[in-house]
Amino acid sequence: MRQSMAALGLKGLIAALWIAASPAVGFEIEETRDFPAPEGGGRMLAILSTTDTDIFAPLLLEFQTRNPSVAIRYTVASTQEVYRAIADEGAHFDLVIS
Repeated sequence: MRQSMAALGLKGLIAALWIAASPAVGFEIEETRDFPAPEGGGRMLAILSTTDTDIFAPLLLEFQTRNPSVAIRYTVASTQEVYRAIADEGAHFDLVIS
């Protein structure tokens, strides 16, 4: 009995280490597009959205004409993946649009 408990403990430890060493799955990204700052440098604005980049690009570019030192990283994911990213994984974005 003592030997089987030790064997179970070792198997449990190996399983825990294997799970801990496995890479995180993460949310599924459909597209990421960077809009470099027109004036270079500055800060990066990270946006997560369910809206296609082609639809939002004109607004992002207009924002940059008014804020030329701001670069934008625009990431598109499905509604379910946006929820997973924020609620389950605690991903950091400056703005989430869904």
